[in-house]
Amino acid sequence: MIDHIKVESLGYFYPELSGGKEFDRSQDFEKFGILFSRQHNRNGNYAYHVGSFGNLLVKINGRSVSIENSLHKFYHGNNYSNFTHSEINNAIEMIEEQFKIPSADFKIKSLEVGINIGYSSQLFEFCKLYIMDEFDKMRKGNKVYGKKVYKSEYDFKVYDKPLETKLNSESTLIDVFGKSIDLPEGINRIEAKFKKMRPISSIVSTLNDLKSSVNLENLGNKLVGYFDNANMRKQYDYTTLTPRQQELFFAGFERDFWKETKMNTHTRKKKRREWKKCIAIMDEALNNNPKQEFRDLMLGKINYLTSN
Repeated sequence: MIDHIKVESLGYFYPELSGGKEFDRSQDFEKFGILFSRQHNRNGNYAYHVGSFGNLLVKINGRSVSIENSLHKFYHGNNYSNFTHSEINNAIEMIEEQFKIPSADFKIKSLEVGINIGYSSQLFEFCKLYIMDEFDKMRKGNKVYGKKVYKSEYDFKVYDKPLETKLNSESTLIDVFGKSIDLPEGINRIEAKFKKMRPISSIVSTLNDLKSSVNLENLGNKLVGYFDNANMRKQYDYTTLTPRQQELFFAGFERDFWKETKMNTHTRKKKRREWKKCIAIMDEALNNNPKQEFRDLMLGKINYLTSN
């Protein structure tokens, strides 16, 4: 459930790296079995020392230690599998053991939460609007594999996970034994990337907070809340509407329709009442509601991930 993460711990200088003296920026060094090499900014000035622990990028600059990348991939080697509460705990404990820093001392700077759900259709095909914003298509070349929307504090994505993995892999996927990996089909991924911590500051603030199943459940519910903002096409029996009602029904899902310059306030309110009436008629003749079906699956998956 926890994917890409960036955490930072201030005040860990590792004085033993320079014999107890001030942090030495001039030399590459080895620590924790990891080779750290110097990195410079565009102006040629020292930025930090960088090394890797599995897929995790580790930066040390004498003032802090930061770790970032996918915690899910760090533990599983992929992020299309399940990532349970106990596995998240194991991954965090591996970081604590490796770097000798308590997880409570790592402040979360950014966090990505995502879950994978088996579903018979590509869910992104049903996505129309996010609140009143248009979704952007996620694509590789001319192949669309999902939809996304960018908000000020978070990004929200719905996409075909196996297709995304295949399209963005430069070569055939292989496991640690050199065998090709058969990706599962029919996996839809719902993902929220928190670019700012304010939306979830009451839930988590440190790496240690992610050890709590209650906190993970609350993060999952936050993801469900964002999913609820998506306006999604349902599978209706359109014969219950007149041709004119059908025209209004489809037009009403387009943001530009309500911006029509020739439509005054009175007309717009009247049209919206008629549109809502069309929706009510269609809901009575609903064949299938993918959004509600998927929402129920999300809640079930969150319960499974936080209970195991």
